[in-house]
Amino acid sequence: MDTLIAENRKLKDKVNSLEASIAELKSSFGNKKTFAEVVAKGISLPESQASIKRATINATIHESRKSSVVIRQIDSQTTLNNDDLAQKIASECCVSLPVAVFRISDKMEGPPLIKMKFPTKEDASRVLSTFNSVKVKMPELKHFVIRPDLTKKELAKFRSSWKEAISKNNETKKRLFTVRNLEVVKIIYKKNQEPYSWEVRDQKQTI
Repeated sequence: MDTLIAENRKLKDKVNSLEASIAELKSSFGNKKTFAEVVAKGISLPESQASIKRATINATIHESRKSSVVIRQIDSQTTLNNDDLAQKIASECCVSLPVAVFRISDKMEGPPLIKMKFPTKEDASRVLSTFNSVKVKMPELKHFVIRPDLTKKELAKFRSSWKEAISKNNETKKRLFTVRNLEVVKIIYKKNQEPYSWEVRDQKQTI
């Protein structure tokens, strides 16, 4: 009988100890924040809000660049104003009219740059890919060159690549090289297709 009482007492002590441990564990979990709560609190901090705002602005600018092109008039032998130029490019490249056309400052000599923002990045991409082939047939567009809307770092790379492409084309007097994704690439023509003609030009005509 005494043995049974002693064992019951030990069992009761173990149960009490287990209950205390569980209570302590619950209390510990109760003080821990969930991942979502930690993130939410972090976002609410002023420095986090500023970072998110900057990231949002940068993303917006990046998307805006994708739907824009920059055009330079490489000489004064044209009578097209900005609106006429926008309409001519949209018509010949089969895209929607630009939603905005404006001049941007530039340190290079000559006429100012013209920036055109199209409704979609697909429109801008089509203009970039078809402009050079279209302007061969359109005397009004002959005196313009076009490029994507780039950051300063990208623009430096773009100009360097175009200088190389122009040098290669000048040597052959044929349009065999161009610039895509900031790199010099060889143009792939269809079988038996003659390369586009190329007028030897000064490398300063890059934009």
